[in-house]
Amino acid sequence: MNPTIGQRISTRGEDFIITNSNTNHDGSFLIEAEGISELVKGKRFAFDTNLDTDIRQVDLNLTKLVPDTDSGYRKTKLFLETQIRNSAIFSEKITIANKAAINAADYQLTPTLKALQLPRPRLLIADGVGLGKTIEVGIFLTEMIKRGKGKRIMVLAPKSILAQFQQELWNRFAIPLVRLDSEGIAKIKSQQPANKNPFEFYDKIIISIDTLKNNSKFRHYLEKSRWDVIVIDECHTVANDKSQKGDLAQFVAKKCESLILTSATPHNGRKENFANLINMIEPTAILKSGDYDKTHVEPYYVRRFKNDIADAEARKNFSEREVIRIPAPLSEGEIDFLQYQQDLKFKAIDAVKHGKPKDDFLFSIGIFKAFMSSPIAALESVKRRIEKVSAKVKEGNFYEENLEVLNTLKSKLEQILGSKSDTKYTKLKKALLDLGWSGKKHDDRYVIFAERIDTLEYLKKQLTTDFKMSEDAIQFFHGGLNDTDQQNIIEDFGKQDSTVKILLSSDAGSQGVNLHYYCHRTFNYDIPWSLITLEQRNGRIDRYGQKYTPYIYYLIADSDVDGLKTDLHIVERLTQKEEVVYRMLGDAGSVMKLYDAGKEEKLVERAFLKQELNRLNGGS
Repeated sequence: MNPTIGQRISTRGEDFIITNSNTNHDGSFLIEAEGISELVKGKRFAFDTNLDTDIRQVDLNLTKLVPDTDSGYRKTKLFLETQIRNSAIFSEKITIANKAAINAADYQLTPTLKALQLPRPRLLIADGVGLGKTIEVGIFLTEMIKRGKGKRIMVLAPKSILAQFQQELWNRFAIPLVRLDSEGIAKIKSQQPANKNPFEFYDKIIISIDTLKNNSKFRHYLEKSRWDVIVIDECHTVANDKSQKGDLAQFVAKKCESLILTSATPHNGRKENFANLINMIEPTAILKSGDYDKTHVEPYYVRRFKNDIADAEARKNFSEREVIRIPAPLSEGEIDFLQYQQDLKFKAIDAVKHGKPKDDFLFSIGIFKAFMSSPIAALESVKRRIEKVSAKVKEGNFYEENLEVLNTLKSKLEQILGSKSDTKYTKLKKALLDLGWSGKKHDDRYVIFAERIDTLEYLKKQLTTDFKMSEDAIQFFHGGLNDTDQQNIIEDFGKQDSTVKILLSSDAGSQGVNLHYYCHRTFNYDIPWSLITLEQRNGRIDRYGQKYTPYIYYLIADSDVDGLKTDLHIVERLTQKEEVVYRMLGDAGSVMKLYDAGKEEKLVERAFLKQELNRLNGGS
């Protein structure tokens, strides 16, 4: 026999359909097939004709024709539709994904077209924030399914966007991913024997990589499973192969034929980490010496930004943002606190110049950063430190171990809060009132970002009181929530009839989640010391599909006091640089050239230490 794809065969007493066939060096065949009779239905098998000598083609001449007596030839139509759907095609062009529920743009088809040129369709999609990477993944998966190479699919995504990713692929592409969050896994365990592989229970799943990394039993099950396509979203979190996530990603990359990695920030400045991502896609792409350049990796990734989209029709899916800066001149109490903090900082800098450790400087900067989030965040931080130092037998020499310094900071912060001298909150409240917002049913929705959970709790308490809002009108979103709570909050905020009017989010909500469906205003209550994080925050509402003008508000502390003015200026420059990125460069990481949010924060710390403004503003 001469096996061909789509041919029905019979062996070992069961019927199969051929999905692939390769010729051995001796002229025999290695046949890949899928079971279609009851005992083996849906399972994958491989047969070597040297070993399985009883393989025979199902003789079509023996087919018994049954008349279709249904009204309108219903059975015939269903049969023909099934044949069309199950027929595998082979083409390097888009064949079906352009029929999905999307406004298909040429740039979104490019990753799939590029992947289909490779021997194995494996690619890194590194498009900028808000360009629609999930849609590009859906296009790829749809094409692979049509080609008969997407039966078993596993998507690994951050726990906060499992539901969002699942719904996007179902609503737009009719791809049914089963969500295996903590509840989904518990459900499977209750439905099947303890020794049954849960990854064989469903063919198409979406699961958090955090769920997989912490369970050694899952590793055992993964070793015995095989996938047609694996997608790893926000893949920069797995770039370090020495971490748990990175090790797991390297492992699962070997368990599939096709692999898609996605991230708006795939390069963290370390060549070896980026090389790890490329090696997951194609192990032979990087030279053994570890040296590589763009020519080695270019075939395996696509990277575009909004400024790269030339198609006028595609650009209609993006709305031009408007940035509004709200200065918040510091009150006397706030200036008094920050002048004390500045004195501590300058003493610490002088000590560093004389060879002393940086501990005092880092403490003074940490207090400044907490205060820039909110006075309550700084106060809670100081209180925790006082409690820790009080439990010790003896105080230390550093500020963070000195009760006199800590109690002075505590007293000044309590005075600010007691006298309601928090000017930044006052400005936020005024801005909402000026916009005619009162938290009622038909008012706009807002996303308010802040780094500290203490700040978020403070804002909820203040806003609930000042605007007489119900408890369910303001919701928290932060990394401390479990996966199902995070998903429920994002899903609810994206509904037209949601009662949530303000979503208070930490930076856990700055990556991946869609907040633009019924929201086009976001406040940066504090300014993160990373352009990458700031770009991610703004990208939650300024993204593909936003129908209204996205309004980005910055609350910026302001003072003319020497020294303090310089520090505040460093923070404000970050917002200005992010705007330049948006208008000109497209890539926030290209400004500081560190490509890692944590490293950018360290650079800002060094700018405070050395007053090196030129390292932030490019010499201007």
